[in-house]
Amino acid sequence: LKLLYVMANKVRKPVLISYSGGKDSLVSLHLTLRLGIEGDILFNDTGIELPETIKAVYEVVDKYGLKLHVASAGEAFWKGVEVFGPPARDYRWCCKVVKLVPLARLTRSLWPNGALNIVGQRAYESLDRAKTPQVWRNKWVPHLLSVTLIQYWNQLAIWMYIFKNKLSYNKLYDEGFDRIGCYLCPASYLAEFSLIEKNHPNEWSRWCEVLNRWKERLGYPDEWVEYGLWRWLGPSNAKDRYVKKLRVKIPEWYTDYEARSRLPIVKVDVKPNEVTIELGRELRVKGVKAQYTAIIKDSKILDQGDELVIQGSDVVIYVAGRVIRASSQSISKGKLLEYVFDVLKAAYRWENCVRCGSCVMWCPTKSIRLSPKPTINPESCTGCKVCIDVCPLADLMVEKTIITRALNNPFGWKRSTKRKREDLVKYLKSVYGAAT
Repeated sequence: LKLLYVMANKVRKPVLISYSGGKDSLVSLHLTLRLGIEGDILFNDTGIELPETIKAVYEVVDKYGLKLHVASAGEAFWKGVEVFGPPARDYRWCCKVVKLVPLARLTRSLWPNGALNIVGQRAYESLDRAKTPQVWRNKWVPHLLSVTLIQYWNQLAIWMYIFKNKLSYNKLYDEGFDRIGCYLCPASYLAEFSLIEKNHPNEWSRWCEVLNRWKERLGYPDEWVEYGLWRWLGPSNAKDRYVKKLRVKIPEWYTDYEARSRLPIVKVDVKPNEVTIELGRELRVKGVKAQYTAIIKDSKILDQGDELVIQGSDVVIYVAGRVIRASSQSISKGKLLEYVFDVLKAAYRWENCVRCGSCVMWCPTKSIRLSPKPTINPESCTGCKVCIDVCPLADLMVEKTIITRALNNPFGWKRSTKRKREDLVKYLKSVYGAAT
């Protein structure tokens, strides 16, 4: 409580309390109210919530007489899954498309100058959350300063608090659910999926239809669906244990990624002053041309129909058919490789845009529009690359399924030359004047 009191008085911004319908956010909400801090409730309706969760949210809002704001994703998940494929524990595109982007859109419109966001996050939930401090910013919603009051609470402490204070919790817990949220979350256990199949057959049937389509496209056995092997994208000890126990054969990560992205990598040639990538199919040069200033700042183009040359002050990029080439006499080969990757990201997101609007929302100069593909005004674009870095397709699908193959490393998305998310958050904070 002391942390919240200090932060509320230091930041002096509107207080928002994220409530998901789960036990952790319920405790965070109650702790905030105990301190006498007034705040509005934020709820992410992802479009893949169970009815009991929706009911629990409205019951709590009515009980405490709070104002509710709903960030709704509509059918975004079902449209996105046709492009991204099933989400995984190491491939959470869904969190960006159906949670963070709708949340950013809503909060940017209502609190453009930032806000203090109370969230129900705990270190014991995952390794990533264990590494997160109690006060932080998310690059997808950098104008919100997030605070967790229960970072070091375990589940026993959460439930003891709920029972001690007689809090009304989501009844899905009584049915055996360990976590509350999107009903097809890859972080769920198979036992929870069995409960959904039993109690919500229509919702589960719709999801299984999607999984079976992707199973055929990726070349997996039936066990990939039945035992939830789709919950992991890349190499994983947990997935390997399932495969060994079930005695099934599954595609190698490289084969999966190629089938998922439908963009084969034929050859990567890295030289001191030149990097070339040859693809298994032609890129849409039109898509690169529509975004060329985001790839190289203050650049000029030479458009020759099916060939495109982007000329910068110290780098030249050539795009034609299946070839992307970046050359320079002064830039390191690592940075040249990143230029090539940015071309891949621009081209791929132009071809497969799911129209989430993240790029439009965060462009500092409002230079990009979806018409219907991402198109940048070269006169006002500053080349900050924000539109690329906040795009779920570029940041997740291209990074995880295409760039990893170019580097022949399933963990290539962790490379040292990649732009840092901390720098992006710092830049957006400076542009939009978010809460400090």
